[in-house]
Amino acid sequence: MTGTQAERNLLASIMAMPRLWRMTEGLVNRGDFSDDRLGIIYEQAGHLIGRGESFGVVEAVAKLPEWGVRGLDASELFAWETPETYVHGISEYARAVRSEAVRRTAVEVGQ
Repeated sequence: MTGTQAERNLLASIMAMPRLWRMTEGLVNRGDFSDDRLGIIYEQAGHLIGRGESFGVVEAVAKLPEWGVRGLDASELFAWETPETYVHGISEYARAVRSEAVRRTAVEVGQ
């Protein structure tokens, strides 16, 4: 499975409603994602949205090669948007992604 459920839900929410990215700005960064490919998508979404460009699953799929993201196909990104995507708000997903990143770091330091 690619990334955590919270990571996929966060990205699916942003792809469905790009304006929501701004609610996560400063809460999450590329390094917080357990799968760097998802971190790249998040980071690049912010760049596109910040420039006022369109961003959604179609744009993300088209840009994956340009961003150097390998091993994800369109069907996987489209499958991320499920009814579960909207169970919690995007801020909740952002906090979950960040909390998991802090936990991973603590485990790595403790080893």
